[in-house]
Amino acid sequence: MDKIEGVGYLEYVKIHPSGKTINDAVKYPLSKTKLDYGYSYWQNEQIKVPSLHNIGITGYGVTSVCVMTALTGAGMKRL
Repeated sequence: MDKIEGVGYLEYVKIHPSGKTINDAVKYPLSKTKLDYGYSYWQNEQIKVPSLHNIGITGYGVTSVCVMTALTGAGMKRL
C-alpha cells in the first residue's frame, strides 16, 4: 500500500482501496511452473509464457523488433 499512497498526491491519481488482499498462493502458483516468475506470473500467464517455458521454448536466439507508430503523423507535429 505504501507504493500506491506514494503516488496519491498526483492530481490524476485516485485511490479507491477495495479492502481485498492477495495471498502468495494466488500471486503466483510455483507448483505449476519450472521457473519463479514472482509477481509477474499472471501477466506472463495471459500470453502462455509459463507453458512455453515448461516445454523448453525460451526464445533464446530470437530477435524482436518494436515499432511505435504513434509518433507518426499528427503526433510528430506536437513535438
